[in-house]
Amino acid sequence: MGIQDDLVRLEIRNERLHRLRLLEKRQARQGGDTPPEIIIEIESTRAELGMSDLLLAEKVSTEFADTIGSGGQFLVLTRLIGQLAQQGIEQGTRHTEGIETLRLQIEARIETQGYATQSRIDRVEDYQAATNAIQDTARAKGQKRSRLALFAIAVTLIILAIGVLFIVVALRRHGF
Repeated sequence: MGIQDDLVRLEIRNERLHRLRLLEKRQARQGGDTPPEIIIEIESTRAELGMSDLLLAEKVSTEFADTIGSGGQFLVLTRLIGQLAQQGIEQGTRHTEGIETLRLQIEARIETQGYATQSRIDRVEDYQAATNAIQDTARAKGQKRSRLALFAIAVTLIILAIGVLFIVVALRRHGF
C-alpha cells in the first residue's frame, strides 16, 4: 500500500503543478493587471507543492526507520512538522500580504471610480450651466424683441389714432 500512496501523492502533486502552470500563464498574459487573488493562488499552490515535495523527498524507508528507532523517528517527524509549520507561516504571511494588496487595489479602484464619477458630474453641471446661460440669453433677447414689437405696435396705434383724430377734425371743419 506504500507504493500506491506514493503514486496518489505524485498524481496530486502533478495536478497541482499543472494548475500552477496554468495560473502562471494567466499571470504572464495579464502582466501588471493580474488580480491579487490569482497571485495568492499561485503562492498557495507553490507552497502546497513545496510541502508535497518535502513529504515525498523525506519519506523514510522502513529499514531506515527500524535502524533509527522510535527516538530517531520522533526527531525526523519533529523536523518535518517544524518545516511544515514554517512553510505554513510563510504562506500565511504571503496570504496576508496578498489580501492587503487586494484591499489597496480595491480602494484605488474605488477612488479612481469616484474621481471619474465626480469628473462626469462636474462636466454635466458645467454643461447644464452653459445650457442655462444660453437659454437665459435667448430668453432675454426674445423678451427684448417682444417689448420692441409691442412698442412699435403701440407707436403705430398712437400714430393711427392721431391720424384718425386729424381726419375727424378736418371733416368737421369742412362740414361733414
